[in-house]
Amino acid sequence: MINQQLAALSVPTGTIWIYTDGSAVTGNLKTGAYASMILFSDGSSEMVIGCQNWTTINRKELLAVNEALHYLWRWKFNKILMDKPIVQIICDSTYVVDGATGKSSRTQNQDIWAGFDVLIQPFEISIEHISRNLEPAQAQADAGCSLLREIFHDWLEKFTTHNDFAKFGMNRKTQI
Repeated sequence: MINQQLAALSVPTGTIWIYTDGSAVTGNLKTGAYASMILFSDGSSEMVIGCQNWTTINRKELLAVNEALHYLWRWKFNKILMDKPIVQIICDSTYVVDGATGKSSRTQNQDIWAGFDVLIQPFEISIEHISRNLEPAQAQADAGCSLLREIFHDWLEKFTTHNDFAKFGMNRKTQI
């Protein structure tokens, strides 16, 4: 459930706000997670989350944006949204903001950048960098992302060290 500060936010009519965060831990499993808080002008909100191993922080930061936009695409094609929705993306990653605005080249994660370029097509996009956790929705995305990453890391560590793991014919580098 969203907190009271988030519920009290007023979003301009027709604008969809997306607050994103990604997180990854180096180490033997390189686990990561992403979360996006999507706020609609009618006061409703949705959280989009996911996790993955063998990843990096930049991939998760960018995937947080892409998965939120993908969520909106599903709505758009179901004719729930207006024709060219205004989407304001708020992100604490300079990697994502600089890549999206052309301030830096997209030499890494080209697969996700290609998806980004397709996903932004039906929207009027604006992207802004903010410092971490300055706004309630961004703090919630950060908390969701961090919690999911920790839970996933712990589960994956238990799974890969279980006595029966070898019976699956997998090794520690197998992507789950």
